[in-house]
Amino acid sequence: MFRSIQTAFAALAGACTLTVIAALLLYALASGVRSQALVEERTRALIDGMVEQRVTALAQAQVNRIQAQLQAPLQIATSLARVHTLTALTGDDGMPMANLRREELINLARQTLIENPDLTSTYIAWEPNGVDANDLMYRGDEPGMVDGRFASWIYRDGSGKLLVDRLTDIEDTRLLDTGVRAGEYYLCPREQLKPCVGDPAPYEMNGKTSLLSSFNAPIIVDGKFHGIVGADISVDFIQQLLSNANAQLYGGVGQRTTAAWPPTAATRT
Repeated sequence: MFRSIQTAFAALAGACTLTVIAALLLYALASGVRSQALVEERTRALIDGMVEQRVTALAQAQVNRIQAQLQAPLQIATSLARVHTLTALTGDDGMPMANLRREELINLARQTLIENPDLTSTYIAWEPNGVDANDLMYRGDEPGMVDGRFASWIYRDGSGKLLVDRLTDIEDTRLLDTGVRAGEYYLCPREQLKPCVGDPAPYEMNGKTSLLSSFNAPIIVDGKFHGIVGADISVDFIQQLLSNANAQLYGGVGQRTTAAWPPTAATRT
């Protein structure tokens, strides 16, 4: 009898021990799975955070570059507009504060283009008899004049040579496919009496269509609009910056989506 009870207790103890061991093994296995999942989750979160920080830093650097490159043409246009304004103002002695003829103003715009290779073109457009009231003196084949009106466009041809041509779309209100008026670069500063930055629009240059953004400053004399001075840049540089940024991220595996090219382009000649 005693031996039977002893055997029963031993069997019960063994069964309890096996149950405890099994429970411990199951707990260890579940705990290991949870620990592995937690480690993977935290590792993934850490990697995602590092990737996000890198992409954000790279994006901010590109934004800063784009902003710097976009600020320059507006500053240039504004500075040139001040020179034109001085040409129309007189000092206490009754003499012009800046005695510059139209040819000299064209040369100034040309030199500005030379010193700023990122610019695609510079241009000047006055109201009829604006600033100097000398349209009659410039009728005929004067370069950069339209029936005597100062309307000059200085740009680089395909070989990089600087050319002076006439602006003919100053008053053009025709809407391009982008929704921008063909003469927006002139019409906006005239209507708002303040600098305007034109949305990118397609223009015909050197036999090909280029997407340009215009930066324009009004010539204001005694509160009255007399014309504009502007500068263009091609927005292709943005794509180049993005391509460079893509090359810095994981072997350049990024892809871009291609939008349909606007079929209607304005021409300034």
